[in-house]
Order: sequence, then C-alpha cells, then structure tokens
Amino acid sequence: MADRFHFSKRKVTIAIFVIATTGLIIFCFNLHLQSSAFHRPGNEKKKQGFTDSHRFPVPIDEPSCSPPVDRVVLLKNHKAAGGTLAAIIGRYGYRKDLDFALGKSGPFYETTRLIPFSRKTVLHFKNFDQYGYQMLTSQARYNRTELDYVVPNAKYISIIRNPVNHLESVFGFFRMGKKFKLTEFENPLEEFMKKPDFYLNQSALEYNLPSKLLNNGQLFNFGMEPEDMLNSHKVKRKLAEMDSEIDLILIAEYFDESMILMKRFFCWKLSDILYLHENVRNRSEKARYEISPSLEEKILSWNAKDVIMYNHFNKTFWNKVKEYGPSFEKDLAEFRRIQKVDCKTMENTFKVQNLCEYLQFRNTRLLREIKFEMTRRSGPPDGFLGW
Repeated sequence: MADRFHFSKRKVTIAIFVIATTGLIIFCFNLHLQSSAFHRPGNEKKKQGFTDSHRFPVPIDEPSCSPPVDRVVLLKNHKAAGGTLAAIIGRYGYRKDLDFALGKSGPFYETTRLIPFSRKTVLHFKNFDQYGYQMLTSQARYNRTELDYVVPNAKYISIIRNPVNHLESVFGFFRMGKKFKLTEFENPLEEFMKKPDFYLNQSALEYNLPSKLLNNGQLFNFGMEPEDMLNSHKVKRKLAEMDSEIDLILIAEYFDESMILMKRFFCWKLSDILYLHENVRNRSEKARYEISPSLEEKILSWNAKDVIMYNHFNKTFWNKVKEYGPSFEKDLAEFRRIQKVDCKTMENTFKVQNLCEYLQFRNTRLLREIKFEMTRRSGPPDGFLGW
C-alpha cells in the first residue's frame, strides 16, 4: 500500500514538472514573438508593430485637437534643421502609410534643386491619379502651382535660420573654403567675405547649388531669383506671399519651441515630434568657423534680404507662441524632459522595443522605405530606373 502511494506521489510530481516545463516553454516562445515584432525596422513585422496603440504609450500622449493633419508640404530649407524636421514629418507619414511625392532622380531631387519645383520631377505611382500625394518632404524650390498639383489641399510648413549661422553652416558643410581655394587661410570664411562677389564671379561654382545658398540663400529656396532680390519692392511682395501661402514658418534656433507649435497646428501627439538631430556637422569631418563681430557685420550686410525675411518671421513666430496661451511653457518643459534622456532610457520609459533604431532612420533610408511601401501598395512607379 505504501509502495503504491509512493508511486502515485511520484507520478503526480512528474506530471507537475511536465506541466510547469511546458508552460515555461510556451511563455518564452510568446516572449520571443513579442520581441521579434520590432526586430528590424523596415520589415513587415516591425511595420505591424508600430501601430498607434503600441508605439509610445505615454499617458500625456494625446493630441489637443482633431483631426490630425495628414497632408503636408515641407519647404525644406538647406542647412536650417530641415533634415531633422523632414525626418519627423517623414516618420509620421511612414507609420500612417501616407503617399509621398518622391523624386525621379533620387529621394532629394538632386538634379533639380536649382530650378523651381515641377511635377515632371516626381515619380508617378498609380494611386496618384485618384488621390494625389499626401506628403512632400524633399528639398524643392517653392513653386506653389506645381506643388498644389502634386500634393493637393496640403498644409505648408518651413523652417528658417539666423542668416549668419546659415551662411557659416553652408560654407562649412559644402567645404566651400576648399572649392574657392582658400584653405591656406586661417579662416577661409573670413577671407571669402572680404570680397565674396569676386570669388563667386571668378569660380565655375557660380551656377551650382552651394554658391546659390551663400548669398540670400534662404530666399532663393523660397523661389526668389538673385536678380529679384535687388528690388526691395519685390522682396516685400515675396514676404507678403509667404505670409499668406505658408501656414507655419518655424525658427531653427528655437527648434523645441517650433515642435510644440507644429504639434498643436497639426493636431499631432507628443510621440509624433520626438527626434534625433539630422546632418549635425562633426568637427572632424566638416569645417566650422569662428564668427567675429566684424565678420558677422559683413555677413548681415551681404545677406541683407535674408535678414529682412528672418526678422519678419521671427516676429510672427513669437506672436504664435503668445497665441498658444499659458500652457506653452509647461508643454515645452515636458517635451524637453523627454528629449533630454538618452535614447535607451527613452526606449525603456516608453516600453517600445527598438525605439532608438526607429528614431535613427535617416532621411535617405526613410524615403527608400517609403518608396518600398508605396510600391508594395500600388505597384512600381512608371519609368522608374531605381535609386
């Protein structure tokens, strides 16, 4: 009897062990499946995982208005935090499966940025004929008629930068000191600004993009030709046109404040505006130049039309901050609190696996992923040779 009881007890113990082991295996398998859903940005599992209900489960992550803006044209200004802004807007559109206007020659319209934007430069997907595209985030010179055709009923947004900082950034990023053969000088930018028109006129670079960005280059991006900038009345008309046609112009020096304004204007959520900086120059890779008071004065004088534009929209920017109301500072502080932590801490706080990898999608890769998804949805674009 005792032996039979002992044998039964041993059978129960074995059964419990088998059940517990099976349960542990099932639990680990499910855990693996959950983690693999975010294993590799760009694949289908990741795409399914980045749904609104799973991406950034933050208690305050709710829009302040509705519906969210899903049609956006970003007038991407060179060297004015435009890459970071394009990545934010691009990630929003990517996860919403929105259709983007993409360049035929490459994701950034590389061969057409010297001339105003044209519909002829855009890849033609089948869905376009019925719905039009919903977003454009690549650099394209302002041409409202053509842009409206490609992205109908869109909100227009752009960002500008202090003209002194802008010129220094363009000069350093594009290595203009080397191209103008000024590297023997201690400060090539300072040497260039002693006679800038001379260097431009003597150089074969006069008609390429970087040289166009040196002298009132931000107004050039907004569609003004250099000869028109000599006419103060035309400059005033251009500013009035921008006032009436561009819904929101942000300021690069106040990027976080700009994101708070954009969030409310677009009725987006806090998670929609998280970012990592794009195209920030590494001191070992891109030249930086000291700006003395005398050099700053020369730049302000030579880029006087950009200065007029910057001062005008800097004023309208702070008027919009005032209109936002007393909660602006609170919302800004909360955003900065979240942005201040390192990426891994942010990832753990939001309980989203591979969030860092997702935020590190740079514009080129992001636009390639978008093109892939658009091709999957509607077939390859007409006459596409690949980029």
